[in-house]
This record gives sequence, C-alpha cells and structure tokens, in this order.
Amino acid sequence: MTQINVELTEEMKRFAEQEAHARGFNTVSDYLNYLLQQRCEELKLQAAIDEGLASGRGRKMSDADWNDLHKQLDERIARKVKTS
Repeated sequence: MTQINVELTEEMKRFAEQEAHARGFNTVSDYLNYLLQQRCEELKLQAAIDEGLASGRGRKMSDADWNDLHKQLDERIARKVKTS
C-alpha cells in the first residue's frame, strides 16, 4: 500500500480520531480508507445510474423476463454456496 500525509488542524485531528473510534476503527487511517472506498462505490453506482438513464426509455418486464432474472439469481446463489 502507498502512504500519503495529510496536514490537519489540531481540531480536525481530534475530530477524525473521535469519529474513527466511535465507528469502531482502530486508526484514523483505517477510517479514512473506509470513507474513500465508500465514496468510490458511490461514484460507480452513480455512473451506472446515469448510464441507465441515458440509455433511453425502459420497457415493462414480462413474466418471462422476471422468470429469467430469478433463474440467473438462483444459479448465482447456488455457485456462491458451492464455493463457500
């Protein structure tokens, strides 16, 4: 892993330490890493939403569509259970 240094005021340092501790993190570094990972996931999700919205008007799903989706999910769950 790569390291970076961040300069904080004493007040911000105390706040970061309190937040990290209150949320069960061992270090401020672990807490900040978690926050950045969460933000990355939010951005990926927003990009997927934006892509879907830009793809045009949706259509109503048929019973066959729902059945196919359920089948795919059942297969995915079965594979996951098998590898656990």
